Amino acid sequence: MSLKSELVGLLVSPVSGAFEKGTAYPTRDGVAITAAHVIPDIQNYNEKQDKVSYILWPTEKGNKSFIQRILFPVTDADFDSGLDVAVIECSTPVDLSAVVLCKNTPDYPELWHSFGYPRAAEKPELDKHHQKAAAGNYLSKVHNQSFQELETESFATDDVWWKGMSGAPVFKANSSHLTGVFIEGSPVYKKEGEASQQIFNGLLKAASIAHLLDNPNFAEAVYGKEYSEYQQEHEKKLRDIWDATPAFKAKLPSCDDVLAQLKINPVKCIQDLKKQCKGLNLAECKNEVESLFYLLLSQVDMSCSWQGKHFHELEVSTRLLAELSVAKLYGVEPKFEQTDQLVGQHVIPASQKELGFDFEDAAEDQANSVAYAIYKKWGNEGLSKNSLKNSPQHYDEVNEQLLLSREDDGAVYRFELNEKSEEAQNHALMDEKVRKYIHEKLLPDLPIVLYDRSPESVFPDEGKLQTHVRSFVKQIILA
Repeated sequence: MSLKSELVGLLVSPVSGAFEKGTAYPTRDGVAITAAHVIPDIQNYNEKQDKVSYILWPTEKGNKSFIQRILFPVTDADFDSGLDVAVIECSTPVDLSAVVLCKNTPDYPELWHSFGYPRAAEKPELDKHHQKAAAGNYLSKVHNQSFQELETESFATDDVWWKGMSGAPVFKANSSHLTGVFIEGSPVYKKEGEASQQIFNGLLKAASIAHLLDNPNFAEAVYGKEYSEYQQEHEKKLRDIWDATPAFKAKLPSCDDVLAQLKINPVKCIQDLKKQCKGLNLAECKNEVESLFYLLLSQVDMSCSWQGKHFHELEVSTRLLAELSVAKLYGVEPKFEQTDQLVGQHVIPASQKELGFDFEDAAEDQANSVAYAIYKKWGNEGLSKNSLKNSPQHYDEVNEQLLLSREDDGAVYRFELNEKSEEAQNHALMDEKVRKYIHEKLLPDLPIVLYDRSPESVFPDEGKLQTHVRSFVKQIILA
């Protein structure tokens, strides 16, 4: 869902006969995001019997959508973190599509766009509150920083204009990526004689969505555990392909019937679909069958949660569900190599020989070896490992390529290790110090995935499902 002015709500909190006002934006059905400081006594809000804070959505014609519950922050650590963002449960406008939460920090000179309810647009005598658009560019990013620095398109000399914009969504211009939430202006102080005067210099701060997603409580609040929005988006694509392919209508059960069977018994669904697809003329619709199959896999019900910006520990035991989990986490279609081994198409080989680390090396040296193996794939300057170790800023172009691949092509290039495999024994990526050094110093946007963590899979019949999916790939897609 790209930025839509009709979905930008005015948040109102009655306080001592007056009103605290801010802006809110829906992230999924029944959930919205705003700035925490516009909800008075937010730490005790859930325990209050009378819920008085509410949102006025432009499409709801004055109906008050009362905030029923604070989903984030929830723990003492959340409140003490200083992250001025709240995820709230309330009624939202109907027919929402999913917001794409940007897992990457935008950089200068990329542009942003927003709508909100600044005080300068109020008409108290008419009880009217008008939206105003805002735009500008992101300033240079700092890795692991909790906020984004923004510059406005044109400086507003009075920072009161921005009061009421707290909680407004910040989208990358001309995209569906929500990157941040307005939290404050950045005033400077100018001395006038002996007195000092606060002035506004056109700089703003927004809480960084990419940083917030490192907090599992925030991730669960904005996504929900089942990633239902992801499934809705990909189900629509599935139905579009089904409707546009005459052979499917003629030879296969209806899309509704197949989806219903998938929910009941995914193993039997894939097994039956393989038999049914053998009746198709694959020479005429091979690409459509492949797209149908991958989109159908995106509908497999499974629980996964965003655990940190780009480090994921998955409670699944097969390559199949590792790929499906990563696809859900990053909002892309699952895709496998053109073999029957079910390795994710964008998994980077991670053997010790290919990455070139020494088992006896210190964590920093192992991290540099791993990062250099990625640099050799995407770096353009031909620098040596020692040169990069001394000048890690040259990894920036590799990070950019990782981001572009995800955003433009849906390609989540990553390392992926089965923790119980022989390859994982003493592997550099199993060392938390190595992963931390990579993400903090070298390649902050490189996903690292560990799976098969638990004694038992959280998904019933996971092994059987992989067997039948592999058989489908071998006999239908690779036929």
